[in-house]
Amino acid sequence: MLTQEDKQKIYQCLKDNLEQEVAYPMARVAGLLNREKLGNREFGYPKIKPFMAELSEFVFVEEIVVVNC
Repeated sequence: MLTQEDKQKIYQCLKDNLEQEVAYPMARVAGLLNREKLGNREFGYPKIKPFMAELSEFVFVEEIVVVNC
């Protein structure tokens, strides 16, 4: 489980590097956090989705399916 301090660090990283109110692919967010040593595995989460779910007070996660026709 993430501490409030951990959540604040992650939120600050996202805020400093990404525009607010813009949707980003999960891979981009994961890559950014990994580069900053704030990725899901740093905190014991094997997958990014449960990790991001812990940040629900800061981020909105929505699954979007893109189909190329």
